[in-house]
Amino acid sequence: MANIGHWELDIENEELYWSDEIKKLHEVDSDYTPDLERAIEFYKEGEYRKKVRSAVNLAIEAGEPFTFESKIITHKGNERWVRAIGEPKMKEGKCIRLFGSTQDITELKKTEKKARKAQQKLRDIIEHSTVMFYRHDTDHHLQYLSPQSEYFLGCTPEEGKQKWTSFVTDHPKNKEGLKKTEKAIKTGHPQPPYELQLKRTDGRTIWVKVNESPITDEGKTVAMVGCMTDITELKEKESQLRNIANNIDGMVHRYQRFPDGHDEFIYVSEGVRELHEVTPKEVLADSGVLWSQIDDGYIEEVRKSVDISARNLSKWNQKWKIETPSGREKWIHGRGTPQKKEDGSIIWDTILLDITEQEQAKNKQQELYRIIEESLNEVYIFETDSLEFVYFNSLAKDHTGYTEDQMQEMTPLDLIEDAEICQNFDKYLRPLDLANKEVVTFSTIHKRSDGSVYPIDVRLRKEGYNGKPVYVAVILDITNQKELEDHIKRQVSLLNHILDSLPGLFYMVGEDLTFSRTNKNVEKLFGLSAEELQATNALSLVAPREQKRAKRLIGKAFQQGYAELETILIGKDGKEYHYYMNGSQIKLADKNYVIGSGIDVTKRIRTEEENRVLLQEIHHRVKNNLAIISGLLSLELQELSQDSYGQMPLERSINRIHSIAKVHELLYQSASFSYVNVKRYISELTDTAMMTLQKGDNIHIHLELDDIDMNINEVIPLGMLMNELLTNSLKYAFSEEGKGVIEVNVCKSGDRYEVHYQDDGRGFDRRDFDNSETLGLTIVKMLLKQLEAKFDVDTEDGFELKFSFKEKKTGSHSNM
Repeated sequence: MANIGHWELDIENEELYWSDEIKKLHEVDSDYTPDLERAIEFYKEGEYRKKVRSAVNLAIEAGEPFTFESKIITHKGNERWVRAIGEPKMKEGKCIRLFGSTQDITELKKTEKKARKAQQKLRDIIEHSTVMFYRHDTDHHLQYLSPQSEYFLGCTPEEGKQKWTSFVTDHPKNKEGLKKTEKAIKTGHPQPPYELQLKRTDGRTIWVKVNESPITDEGKTVAMVGCMTDITELKEKESQLRNIANNIDGMVHRYQRFPDGHDEFIYVSEGVRELHEVTPKEVLADSGVLWSQIDDGYIEEVRKSVDISARNLSKWNQKWKIETPSGREKWIHGRGTPQKKEDGSIIWDTILLDITEQEQAKNKQQELYRIIEESLNEVYIFETDSLEFVYFNSLAKDHTGYTEDQMQEMTPLDLIEDAEICQNFDKYLRPLDLANKEVVTFSTIHKRSDGSVYPIDVRLRKEGYNGKPVYVAVILDITNQKELEDHIKRQVSLLNHILDSLPGLFYMVGEDLTFSRTNKNVEKLFGLSAEELQATNALSLVAPREQKRAKRLIGKAFQQGYAELETILIGKDGKEYHYYMNGSQIKLADKNYVIGSGIDVTKRIRTEEENRVLLQEIHHRVKNNLAIISGLLSLELQELSQDSYGQMPLERSINRIHSIAKVHELLYQSASFSYVNVKRYISELTDTAMMTLQKGDNIHIHLELDDIDMNINEVIPLGMLMNELLTNSLKYAFSEEGKGVIEVNVCKSGDRYEVHYQDDGRGFDRRDFDNSETLGLTIVKMLLKQLEAKFDVDTEDGFELKFSFKEKKTGSHSNM
C-alpha cells in the first residue's frame, strides 16, 4: 500500500519493529533500530507529542486501540503529517503487544486545505451571487434555496421550501420550461437553458433564465439542481458576462467560430490571468494562445466537442488538461451555450473552471478503491438499517466462497458462526451510532459457503458511502496466528512440566538478582509463591556469611558465562541447607540472565565420611537431570517437521546439554572429582553429535587426542566449544549429499593446551565470524574468552580454528 508501513511493539521484550516503508517515512537508514521512546520523539514537540504519548499509554495500560493524525519531524528535519492506527494485543488482562500502521497523509492534508479554500470560495460565490441557486426533488418540492430567494421570490429560503411551480405564472412560455424540466428528470440528461416568468409573494412578476441539471443515482434522477438569473431588465451580454466573471473562480469568455473555419475570442474575463497565465489582450489578439496550451492527448477531443455543439447547437460541456507557460498542469472544465448568428457563425458564452484539485481527489479515490480491492484483508460495507452488503472486495468473495449475487443478498450475520454475537450484534454497532467510539474491534468465527470456518479479527467503523451512512468492516484472517499461539502454549506447558519435574532447584535471575523464573522445588524450599519470588533478591535467601561469596560467583557467571558454587540457603523453616549450584549466562531480549540448577548436598556436608559417595551422587543427578531435559527436547524435536524453523535450535540445545552432561558422567565414573580425560570425553562427545544430527557415513571425523586429564573448569567450556564447532560444521559446512572431513587435534605443550579444529566445507565470510549475530558463533567467542585463549581463525575454503590456553592448577571448585 503506497505511503503506508506497519509496525509492531513487543511490550514484554521491549522491542519495536518498523517496516521499510516506515523507515522511509521517517527518513532513517534501512538498518535503523527504533525503540518506543525514540519513535515518540519523532512527533513534533508539544501537543502533537503529548497526544501520541497519551494514546500509546492508554493502549498499553487499558487495552484501548487508537487512531490519530499528528505531525512528525523526520530524521532529516522535514515536517510531515501522518495517520497512525494501533491495536493492542491482550493476554490475561495485560497488553503484551501493539501492532498497527502509519500512513503519510501530508499530501492529503494539503489537498484538504485547498478543498476547504475552494469550498469557501464557492460558498462566497453562492452567498454573494446575483443568481439564485436551488435544488428540488422529482416532485418539484424545493429542498434548498440560496439567500437570493428574497429577491427572486420575495421570501426567505425557509419560506420558499414548497413546490417551485407555485411561483410560476400561467404565461404560455412557462410550459416549454416545465417540459424541459420533466424531460431532464425522465432522461437524466441536462436540457438547454430556458426562460420562466415568476410571481413573487408580493405580487410582482420577474423574468428569469433557468439553468439546471439532474442528479442521478444508478441511472435514476433523484433531484434537480440549478440557478436562476434575473433577466427582467436585460443588459448587454458583455455586461452580464463581466458581472458573472467577478463572482466565479475561473474565467468567462465569448468565443466565435465562422463558417470558413477561423475563430476568435470577442470577450475574455480577467480570470484568464490566473487560469491560463496569459492576459486578456493576448487571447483577444490570437485565439491560438489558449488552444496551444491544451494537452496533445485532449486537443482532438476538445475540437470534436466544439464541432458537435456547433452542428447540433447543443450545450457544450467538456473537460481537458492544459500546461501553462510556467509548466503547471491543470484540469479545466468548460461549459457553454451556442447561438447561431445570421451570418452562419456560432457564438458560445462560456465559463471555464479550474478543477485540478477535484480531478486529483477523484484519482486518489480511484487509487483507494484499487488498494481496497487488492488488500490482504477482507473488506465489507453494509447498510445501517438492513445490514445488507453494498460493497465487498474480491478477497471477501474468495475467502468465503460465495458468489457476488449471493453476497448481495447477505448480511454480516449470515457469515458469523457465533450465535451469541449474532444475537447481540447491536451492542457492537451502538457505540458507533452514538459516536462514543470511532472503531469497534472484536474476534469471532467466519463460516464459508462449504460449511468450513476460520477465526477472524474484526475492525468496525461508521463512514459515509455514496452520500449515506454505512458500516465498514475490515476482516483479518487469524488462522495462522491462532495456530502459532496454540503451538507456543504447548511449548510453554512442556517447558514448565520439564522444569517442575526436575528433582532439584531451577532458577533464572536477572542482573538485579531478582528471580524471573523458578520451579516448584524453589517455591517449596523457601515457602514463597512464584510471584513473591519475582520480587525477592536472591541473596536474601543465602545465609548472611555466604552472601558476599555468592554475589561474587553470580557476578562471575554474568561476566564469564558460567560459574558454580556450594553455598548455604535458609529454608522456610529457618534451617540451613547446603546446596551445590551452577549457572550459565544467557541473553534474552537484550537482557542478561543467569539460568541454573541447584542440588541439595546438606547430607554430604554433614557426613564427611560419605563425602565421595555423595559427590558421585551429585554428578549422577546432574547428569540424569540433563539427560531428562535432553530426552524431552529430543521428543519435542521428533514432533517437528524436517523443515521446521524450530528444529535447529532444539538440536543445538540437545548437543549443548550433552556436552555438559558428559563431564558429569565421566566425573561420576572417575576416582577424581576435579579432572576429566580429554581423549575419552571428546571422542564420546563427537559420537553424540554425529548421532543427534543424524549424519551419514559421508562425513568423517579424524581425532588426534593426547591422553591427558584436564581440570573440570577448563574441560566444560572446551567441551561446549567443541560441540558448537561440530554442530556448525555438520549442519552448514557441507552440501546435503556431499562428503566432508573434520579434523580435531588436542595436545599439551608445557603448561598450555593447544587445540586445532578444521573442516573442508564451503567456508564463509570472515566478517560473519567477527560480527556474528548467531547464537552458535557468539557462544564460540564467549567460550574462547572464558578460557582466556589465544586464537586464529581462517574461514576461506573451509573453516579452521587454532587456539591455546594455559593450564590451571586449581581444582573443580576453584571459581568459588
